[in-house]
Amino acid sequence: MEVTLWNELLEEFKTSLENSIEIIKEKDVEDIPGAEDKLINKLEQLKNFLPENNGELLTNIISNSIEKSFFPKSESFAKIFNQILDSRTQEQDFIIQELLNGFISSQGKTIASGEEGPILDHLVEAFKKTSDFKVLDYQFYAMFGNPNKPRKYVINRFKNLVEFLGLEKEDITIEKDINQGSQKIYSLYRFPEEITKILEGKYIETKENGEKIITDKFDKMVFISYFLAKISKNRNNLDHLE
Repeated sequence: MEVTLWNELLEEFKTSLENSIEIIKEKDVEDIPGAEDKLINKLEQLKNFLPENNGELLTNIISNSIEKSFFPKSESFAKIFNQILDSRTQEQDFIIQELLNGFISSQGKTIASGEEGPILDHLVEAFKKTSDFKVLDYQFYAMFGNPNKPRKYVINRFKNLVEFLGLEKEDITIEKDINQGSQKIYSLYRFPEEITKILEGKYIETKENGEKIITDKFDKMVFISYFLAKISKNRNNLDHLE
């Protein structure tokens, strides 16, 4: 199926170039001497060379473009993350967001009904209520009812998501909880320090009174970029073993 689809795409690619050449021939572009001939020649070259060897050159161009934008190679995890974050475009955001949302949905990692929205959106909202890119599970559970008695499916799906994204976890013990009057253990989820420094430079705004807030630019694509960076870094580690 994949081979048939690729062959169809190559044929459509050649047909589109041929149609473009015919349209250019019908246009009057003589304001620039030789412009029409040069453009037609360039399109003829693309039509003849790119589909060669079953589109090998074309697949290499696509692969290199994807790697540069989504899976850059570097020994530095922070550098990989920053590069992916900086390469964001609306088109890339849409493609990756749809893929990740589809994966999360297929794994059952959404909260209740579609009306409540994907759990990832709620995680973004929870982080925005902090000023240091760290969120307690208690704060997240509070978005869905009683945080002291969170529903089991909320706990499980939240746990699955933070594990899927690869956020770091730290348990915090409160000797005397205000609500319960006894010792309580909370789980704090955060980005690594090197990543937090990048986020502070991009998404933190300081008000006149000195208060720091996370701006609206902080969205789900930050988590997705972090997820892609972890995949890329792990792939680099595997490359060294080859």
